[in-house]
Amino acid sequence: MILIVGGYLDPHVTSVTSHLEKLGAEFIILDRFDFEKSGSIAISFAQNAALHLGAGRHLTEVSSIWWRQKPPFIVPSEKISEYYDTIFATQEWNHIQRYLEYKYRNVYSINNPSATLMVHNKIYQLEIASEAGFIIPKSIFSNNPKQIDAFVLSIEPEKAIFKTLTAYMNPTGLLTYTTIVDRSMINNKKGSIALAPGIYQEYSKKKFEVRVTVVGIEVFAVKINPPVDSDASIDWRSGITEDIYEKYELPTNVKSQILELHARFGLVYGAYDFILDENDNFIFLEVNPSGQWLWLERRLNMPISYNIANLLVETREKEIHS
Repeated sequence: MILIVGGYLDPHVTSVTSHLEKLGAEFIILDRFDFEKSGSIAISFAQNAALHLGAGRHLTEVSSIWWRQKPPFIVPSEKISEYYDTIFATQEWNHIQRYLEYKYRNVYSINNPSATLMVHNKIYQLEIASEAGFIIPKSIFSNNPKQIDAFVLSIEPEKAIFKTLTAYMNPTGLLTYTTIVDRSMINNKKGSIALAPGIYQEYSKKKFEVRVTVVGIEVFAVKINPPVDSDASIDWRSGITEDIYEKYELPTNVKSQILELHARFGLVYGAYDFILDENDNFIFLEVNPSGQWLWLERRLNMPISYNIANLLVETREKEIHS
């Protein structure tokens, strides 16, 4: 049995499960945000720790797990009590997920939850990528306006990019994208900067960006080339629906280096972002172990969903024949 911890309404889940059905694989979805379909669970120690999902379905042997569930952005409701109720419910579900992670700790997972948790840390990402031989941007993680100002002063052309350590959506539904900051902005925003650390990096001139999606040992690279004078030239996600993508052939040595880094991170799936600078250097920006891929798959006919499904099935079949 393949266990998918994810959302029924997530098109990525739909895409992967369609391939699982074609491969004749048995799977079950646990969607903690949809009680009617599969968001119910019972772990009974009165029945030797029996685990039931959905409408009393007994989950026996699990051959592989896809930890796809992405936490929803919590937008404050009109009633503060409802907001706190939502936070409480999320915390209660987290206890269940931690137990499932423990119970199935030796089961093949995409990805191992512990690896995902660690790799989501952008400071850790840059340190490991640098140790693995990748060029990384000059960076400072800080909430100290004086140190940030000194950092910006030390780089050319005295401007930097700012990124948050975690994704942020405000109550109106707007996402925070990568933005350019200069010394005047830093001096004018000292109070806001001091509230929490952020990422400040040198602004590197680039030829284009490269999105590299890795599934196991399969590598899917995409060249991203937004218009120079658009907001998407700073953060391509702001123009994600535009026609700015094409398949890209990575140099063999870079592909090998990415796979080595992928293994070091302990990931099965990862979405990596690079830039190719004006000197033809590949610069590592970040990796998202839970990143989206479906829009690229559909635009460029890349079999990413199939490869995820195939890995889940291959593990199951190996257990059956072992």
